This record gives sequence, C-alpha cells and structure tokens, in this order.
Amino acid sequence: MNFEREKKINRLLLQAIQFRDPYLKVPIEMIEFAFREAKVSEVSTYLASQSIYSGKARISAETTNRIAKELSVSDRTVYRSLKWLTNRDWIGKDTQNKWIFFRGINRVHEIEGFKYTKSALLFHDQLKELKGFFIGAIISNFIRNTGAGTEQTSRRSEQSCFPVSLSIVQMLFNVSEKTAYNYRKLAQKQGFIKMQPNLKQVTGITPKDITHLKQNNVERVELPLFGSTKTLSVKPQQLRTDKGFIYAQLPNLITPKVLIGKRKWR
Repeated sequence: MNFEREKKINRLLLQAIQFRDPYLKVPIEMIEFAFREAKVSEVSTYLASQSIYSGKARISAETTNRIAKELSVSDRTVYRSLKWLTNRDWIGKDTQNKWIFFRGINRVHEIEGFKYTKSALLFHDQLKELKGFFIGAIISNFIRNTGAGTEQTSRRSEQSCFPVSLSIVQMLFNVSEKTAYNYRKLAQKQGFIKMQPNLKQVTGITPKDITHLKQNNVERVELPLFGSTKTLSVKPQQLRTDKGFIYAQLPNLITPKVLIGKRKWR
C-alpha cells in the first residue's frame, strides 16, 4: 500500500469516527455470553476496540497498549483476549500489511447465532467499568422484561424502581449468593443501578415473638401491614426492629441506570 493511499484511508477513518454515534449498542445476548462462557475480558476488549477504532487498527504494541489503557487492564490481558477474538473470528488479521480488522457487531451477531435485537447503550466513558456495566445491563434488562421499566430516552432520564431479590440476581448470572451480592454491589458502586432498602412496617408482633419464631424454626408468618387491611407473608429472618417498631425487609428496590434499546439488524 503506497503512502498516499494509506493517508487517504486514514482521513476517511477519521471522518467516520467524527460522525459515529457516541455509543455502542451492545447486544444483551453478547453480555450474557460473556458471563456464561467466562469471557468478560475478551468481550470487553472487543467492545473497547469497536469504541476506539473505526473497523481496523495497526498490528502493533501501541494498539494493544491503547486498548489496555482504555480498559485499565494489562497489555498481556489484551494480547490474550485478541488471540481469542481472532480464533473466534470476531476479528481478522492482514499480517502482510499489518492490519487488524474488527468484525462489526452485526457480523458477530451472526457468528454466534444471537437471536434478538435488545441492546444496552455503552458510552465511551464507561469502558473502564465494563464489568459493572455488564451486570447493570443484565439487571436493567430483567426489570424491563417484567414490564416495570420502559426505554430510557437519555442518560439523565429516571426509571421507576422495582423489587429485585438477591436470589433473582443469582438466577440471572447462575452464580452463588456471595458472587451475586458482589455483582450487585459492583453495579451499584459504579452507578449502573441505584438500590434502596424496601422496608414495610408490620403490626401484631413483638421483638420477643420474633425471637420465639426463629428458635422454633417457623418458616413463615402472616402479619398485618401497618395502616392497611392487607397482610404480608414473610420469613422471621426478614423481620427487623427499629425504635420499637417492626419492619419486614423485602427485596431491595432497584432503579436501572443502563439505557436499554433495540438494534437494527438485517
């Protein structure tokens, strides 16, 4: 490739970057794949490459180092991920002219046999927190699928909250309770979900009663809700006391903070 031709290609790539969307539409199935196959690093490297470059980059230590800096990981991690991505055909290589070609998301969609267009919007400034983003996207998508959430129109728009128990997080990621707790905590810390306690005041029971129920291994108890004619069925372990009042601790209320939309495909 002569110098003038390469210069023209670089100019066209720069123009393409300037007019690209400020975000990537990441398939929810790609994120699920990352957790299911334990390929979070590899998928992160692919998405960072898509965000930084417009389809291709030079095969060089500089390229590897730039991706690593964007993700806040080591060059070795990126090198290992690029090797996997090449074997999986998510990227291609022209070794003669020293170029890496990044397959488009639609092409990867076909390669992996993804079926749906549901996507999470990933902005460039979120690359350093991709695992938290992935977790938040899965939880946000779950809330939307329940019918409780709607599409967000901007990063600042507010979603309604929805009760999501730790057991649901376990189910979504097929992990242990401890790992689910850590996942949820990471997504909250990095701002991809907003979480608040969900306490309901109940009556007809005393702190001594709670102790008695626990000692006798009672599984559930039906209690009146304060100020209501309704009752609530809870486990004794869910009951909390505060300044003489009794509260039932229900699944935490989670507000999704990842934008969920659809991609055009085919």
